Amino acid sequence: MAPMWREALPSREAAKLLGISPRTLENWRQAGKGPPHLYAGSNDSPFARGIIYPLDWLMDFLEAREAARAALKPEALAARAATRARNASRARESSTSPAPDAT
Repeated sequence: MAPMWREALPSREAAKLLGISPRTLENWRQAGKGPPHLYAGSNDSPFARGIIYPLDWLMDFLEAREAARAALKPEALAARAATRARNASRARESSTSPAPDAT
């Protein structure tokens, strides 16, 4: 029986497609909140196994994520953008401020 999907990506490439780091994708997978995945490879050796993401499933996940973002109210999006701008400003200030005097 042929698989229901035709193409699949390894974790690193799936993360790149999603615009996140491989570590974030791993964290999502462990938390059960990322895109669906499969374990591929031999069951005889744990070292031969790998995690793959069927491309169709990744595209479905991206579409659902975008739909959820679009469903957010404009006020929520504005608040999120303001928080990100505030955090970025604080990060810039802390990186440009002089180091405290060690005396």
